[in-house]
Amino acid sequence: MDQRVLEYEATLPFCVLALVAGLAAAWESWAPRQSFPASLRTRWVNNAALWLLDAAIVRWAFPTLGVAFALIAARRGWGLFNAVAMPPALTFGVSIVALDLARYGEHWMYHRVAVLWRLHRVHHTDTAYDFTLGLRFHPVEGLATAALILGAVAALGIPAVAVLAYQLLAIAASLLSHANVRIPSRLEAILRRVVVTPDMHRIHHSVSGAEAHGNLGNLFSWWDRIFGTYVAQPAGGHEALVFGVERFRRERDGWLPWMLLNPFARD
Repeated sequence: MDQRVLEYEATLPFCVLALVAGLAAAWESWAPRQSFPASLRTRWVNNAALWLLDAAIVRWAFPTLGVAFALIAARRGWGLFNAVAMPPALTFGVSIVALDLARYGEHWMYHRVAVLWRLHRVHHTDTAYDFTLGLRFHPVEGLATAALILGAVAALGIPAVAVLAYQLLAIAASLLSHANVRIPSRLEAILRRVVVTPDMHRIHHSVSGAEAHGNLGNLFSWWDRIFGTYVAQPAGGHEALVFGVERFRRERDGWLPWMLLNPFARD
């Protein structure tokens, strides 16, 4: 079973990414929330290129990732869940919630600590909003997230199957929460009680600082309500939302070389 889970990690994340990206692209063309920008093709190419570079660097820096590291932790008895007997289903559920809480805490730090914000603002400088924004993260931020997950796995002894499940959920959530899609208001209100919806997360990409520092959840929406970072609606309404960071609104700020250099630019 352990070997099978390890094999799944090599293929399933990419398969889920390709499948969800295709579904998101089709959904956006069928029911867009806003009109598409003229720079759509350029954005897609540069955001995808940044993701490829991010993935390559993380894989090079951490040869042992996620599932493999969880198997090592289990063999060596690291972490809470390897020391305290719990029903497997409960361990699995608590692990998913714990990993998502860790991601919320990381995101909160990126918006509160100046040096971390410089890394994270690459994700926020896109002046449009669609599913490819879920791929747009600076490689150094990618390294930090990978290290955070490994730390959580070691500290809690999260089982390999839960690590893999959260990887897949996080990929799907990142693409779908950034999708430029319209969801019926009643359904959207129900969904956002549990998960982060596109309408909830798009507020987080507002050019307004007060709105951009809210709605920090990754998968589950309840963290924002618990910790007081929830923003229900944008001040000017969704149709008037302007995305990006005021200082970085030139077209070239969305090109790969400039995204890589963005953390070193003056505020």
